[in-house]
Amino acid sequence: MSPLGLAGRRVVLWPDNDSPGHKYASVVAALLSLKHDVEAYIVAVPSEWPKGWDLADELPEGVTDADVERMLRDARPLAPSEDGDEVDEWPEWKRGARDRG
Repeated sequence: MSPLGLAGRRVVLWPDNDSPGHKYASVVAALLSLKHDVEAYIVAVPSEWPKGWDLADELPEGVTDADVERMLRDARPLAPSEDGDEVDEWPEWKRGARDRG
């Protein structure tokens, strides 16, 4: 059983709209999927949205709450590699925390 209490659940991740945000979401999704038996999904944030935009920011001009709901419904599962490479690709700032346990 997952110590997170998430085993068997569906979790949707909404990445910041930049390279580190997308990479971090992929790492978290891979960890949840491979280590905690979670169905991890990632929202596809449109590339034309402001760089660095995240869900805590005001919605971009012309985007509605209905658009956000659709994006959540349309989130796609991460397909981690069989050897789990994504799990080992921790963002640099997170490596120290991981190493400390």
